[in-house]
Amino acid sequence: MALLEIMLIGLALITLIIACYTDIKTREIPDWLNYGLIFAALGIRGIFAVTLGWPVFLSGLLGLGAFFILGYAFYHSRQWGGGDSKLLMGIGAIIGISYPWSTESLNILWFLVTMLLIGAIYGLCTMIIMAVKEWKNLRLPLLQKINQNKNIQIILAVVSLAFLGLSLWQPLFWPLVIVPLGFFYLLTFVHTVEKTCFIKPISITKLTEGDWLAEDVVVNGRKVLK
Repeated sequence: MALLEIMLIGLALITLIIACYTDIKTREIPDWLNYGLIFAALGIRGIFAVTLGWPVFLSGLLGLGAFFILGYAFYHSRQWGGGDSKLLMGIGAIIGISYPWSTESLNILWFLVTMLLIGAIYGLCTMIIMAVKEWKNLRLPLLQKINQNKNIQIILAVVSLAFLGLSLWQPLFWPLVIVPLGFFYLLTFVHTVEKTCFIKPISITKLTEGDWLAEDVVVNGRKVLK
């Protein structure tokens, strides 16, 4: 199994390096790279399945299937582009879901949790940097957004006070005291930065495949692009 893991890890690293480069240069990940990763991962697993048994190949199919569902959901909820979703499917085929079921079957779950956590930290740090640079344009919309939701803040403040009271009885509630209002302000900050700093008008001639539309394109009352 050691050689199989080495080959799969090497394939994933090479693919991710190329994907990062093309994403930075062209703001998209080409299909040939994503499909190449999927077929190469399954091909390697298929070759090793001859000697190691069919579960090696099945593991790749299960991982591919799990991340196909996840990538499909991310794409159609407009969280990710098509290239990102296909790359995730390829990574699913690399990691796999081991069969028969064991603790190793959860490796794909730990990868997903780690990926989302690192992505969230990276995204938040990027937004903070952009907010500092664009603070003059961001300050007023942010204050307006906060003032528009005073009732929600009062309710969340009451919840925080409830956690504070519970923490006097059970110290485990201490970390939850800042969660309600903290989560509200974080979401408000992220939403305002997204609307203020990430959306900009550009010429149609300068659009690229990796661009996202801020609003649906409607012609004669019919959505033609969304």
